[in-house]
Amino acid sequence: MEDFKLILGLEFFRGTRTTVLPHVDSLMMLGAKLCVIPTLAGRTGEKNLSAMQFEKERKRNKPSYLCTLHFEKIEQASGTIPGVIKKLLKEFEDVMPNKLPWKLPPKRAVDHEIELVPSTSLRQGTLQNDAT
Repeated sequence: MEDFKLILGLEFFRGTRTTVLPHVDSLMMLGAKLCVIPTLAGRTGEKNLSAMQFEKERKRNKPSYLCTLHFEKIEQASGTIPGVIKKLLKEFEDVMPNKLPWKLPPKRAVDHEIELVPSTSLRQGTLQNDAT
């Protein structure tokens, strides 16, 4: 929040006739008089540091900072979690695996195949004739 002088929320845009003009870095307010206000762009994305870059800087004895995220278990969460949310989290906790695979599985020869019942009128031979 310290990077901005003013942040306009949705309530502002709903209450006024205002349009954002990103191609000219401006904000246009429609009223008794037309008002165009230039906008200032903030930072555009954070840079990520690879492990090799970090190790290189560490070997040069440069100051290094490490930030980590820690996800708490629902039972150990600091702060109150509403009961409805706890129930929802418990219900869907098995949706995401604890550890993700490092790579995708190998491509199969056939991704999907529809087997038609032999007694139906649409068979593989008719599909090939229609395609030509």
